[in-house]
Amino acid sequence: MASSTPVALITGAAHRLGSHTARHLHQRGWSVVIHYRSREADANMNTNLRAPFFLGQACLPALKLSRGAIVNLIDIYSQRPLANHPLYCASKSGLASLTLSWAKDLAPEVRVNGVSPGAILWPEGDAVIDHAYQQSILAKTPLARTGKPEDIAGAIAFLLCDAPFVTGQILAVDGGRSLNM
Repeated sequence: MASSTPVALITGAAHRLGSHTARHLHQRGWSVVIHYRSREADANMNTNLRAPFFLGQACLPALKLSRGAIVNLIDIYSQRPLANHPLYCASKSGLASLTLSWAKDLAPEVRVNGVSPGAILWPEGDAVIDHAYQQSILAKTPLARTGKPEDIAGAIAFLLCDAPFVTGQILAVDGGRSLNM
């Protein structure tokens, strides 16, 4: 007997936005399967584009059977690249294109959408940015603040749970930042 509990496969769910999304969906009654590979060990293309592609492809029979949905975590910089981050931006642009392609190719059985965060969590480790640069980003953000990881998790949950007639969309959750890039 097939379970009626929805299942989410989340890549990069060990920390940051993926972790918050996994907890949020689990709290909403979803079974959550996580996939994580060290960012240090993988190049941007492998982490941000290849992993979602191959995992989606592997899950496709179950997604079609359950009339499931895919929500890819993209980035506002997929459309307007961030200086000095060409591989990251290219990998996220590729994921945006994959999202739109799959929305066409997998319909009507599978819905495919994306969420593009803006300033939610500042970079960690070697990529830390200084306070002045953070403030310059917030000055160009109409809501004048960072978002919360729950904003991203909620948007993903909306697309998975509450938007059965939405496919092929990439929702910017950025406080309006993409208006001023």
